Amino acid sequence: KATVSVLYWSPSEENMGKTSRVPTEEVNKRLKKETGHVVKERKECPYLSEINRARLNFDNEKKCSVSLKTTNIYMCLVCGGMFHGRSKTTPAYLHALNQEHYVFIDTLTGQIWCLPDMYEVHDDSLSDIQHNLYPTYSSDTMTKLLTHTQTGHRIIDQTEFIVGYVGLNNVKRTDYMNAVLQGLLHVEVMVRHYMNNFVYRKESKRSSLRDGFSELCRKIWNPHNYVGQVSPRFLIEVIRKESKGEFDIDVSQDPQKFLHFMLCKLNEAEKKAKGKKRSIIEEAFQGRMKVRSREYQIDATEGVSTVLSEEEKEVSFFTLPVELPNSPLTRDETQKHVVQQEHIQVLLKKYNGQQETVKGTGKNKTSGTVFLITQLPRYLVLFFDRFAKSKDKMVEKNRTIVHSPVTNLDLGELCTKEEAAKYSNTKYNLLSTVVHEGATKAEGYYKTFQLAKQLHTWLEMEDLRVKKSDSQVVSIAPAYIQIWERKGTLVGDRDGPLYDSKINKLIGEFLPKTEKVNLLLLCKTLTDAVKELDVSMD
Repeated sequence: KATVSVLYWSPSEENMGKTSRVPTEEVNKRLKKETGHVVKERKECPYLSEINRARLNFDNEKKCSVSLKTTNIYMCLVCGGMFHGRSKTTPAYLHALNQEHYVFIDTLTGQIWCLPDMYEVHDDSLSDIQHNLYPTYSSDTMTKLLTHTQTGHRIIDQTEFIVGYVGLNNVKRTDYMNAVLQGLLHVEVMVRHYMNNFVYRKESKRSSLRDGFSELCRKIWNPHNYVGQVSPRFLIEVIRKESKGEFDIDVSQDPQKFLHFMLCKLNEAEKKAKGKKRSIIEEAFQGRMKVRSREYQIDATEGVSTVLSEEEKEVSFFTLPVELPNSPLTRDETQKHVVQQEHIQVLLKKYNGQQETVKGTGKNKTSGTVFLITQLPRYLVLFFDRFAKSKDKMVEKNRTIVHSPVTNLDLGELCTKEEAAKYSNTKYNLLSTVVHEGATKAEGYYKTFQLAKQLHTWLEMEDLRVKKSDSQVVSIAPAYIQIWERKGTLVGDRDGPLYDSKINKLIGEFLPKTEKVNLLLLCKTLTDAVKELDVSMD
């Protein structure tokens, strides 16, 4: 009955095909000291031919199907069932006797056991199973996955899939979660950060939300996936607990609220675990703006307004709300409602520091607010107010078409000239768009248009369904959420794909400040040329 703690193990991508395990000598020392027994080692097992990889689903909750316990769980490699323990009278041991399924894997350590003979199996052919249990990647492997075309990979039934762009299972009504998660799982900064598994296993301060998001990220980008899809069950359960039931599987929720919740909670967890003033979430998504507010007293007789109060402050933001014009009430000559159209740059003029947003606050009083962006984020998240309550308290959908270029959206005019001069480029490329389909908010569903940068194409992702789309369709899609990626980099800061600590250090020491931008532009040109040739960055 003694509990033996073992080292955490997870095979790395470069160790595929090699025997990797927890050192049996160390386990034997602990077992002998606490129980007087040792582990039997056996490299060859006569039952390996019974393993059925098509039945293995590592996305299922690690819970015993008999006792419902969540500790010391073993998966049967013949039927895929989850069972507790491996000693006599435990569900796993009895399952081996009754069903004649003899090969199991420890879901915590990755060790493979033969029951009821109670010996550990070491075979290089099982490394792919261990890798799918806890996928891990080296920095070189991550770079290849994110920069090279990942096609030609096949699952167990030989169906081809694109690494990193696989569907997410809809657990009842979680389409709003899947749409948002697909966007976050393709932000390169976050992918590189959360695919580093060992960061989250060795720290004393852990966040289950960080662990859950990291696990989902590593499974999405797994080139050795057995089924070509991923079920985010573990992350959904963690989100339900963290949000105290607000985001559940039974009721569809607002994706904008969910995305804001994810960014805030991940940012909070990163700061708590790392102890840094600025987290990876803030480096990627946080921008800053000046907000100047005025309150006016209006004289109705003379038509003159008097400033009563004025306040100016600087605030940070993760997302920017975009107000859509009201839907027209008139009909055209065919007796159909006219669908209003606007360009996204017209709607974003609200943040250029010149346009004042005026709202009535009371009798003969109004308030005006002016916004001016002082720091452009690396990834810009836009929220479109598609839904609003009417006078009769009915939620109505705004069908305004917003024309958005998928590349080279210049936001330099939204900030000061001094701020714009800090960047080698103030243009953004569209990375992801979340769209609502349906007449009403309650009856509709959400899907994502995702840019596959390695393939230079757009994909339409709706839960498990993934198909190719066209950039012209994306540019006029009724966007509800958009994620934009800035093309340039902030000089001397960890911001942008051109960042390299050694290069920036040399630039800071040997070049005058005015020449930094030119050198970084040269680096970007060379980097883009190498990527187009599809050769190693080294």
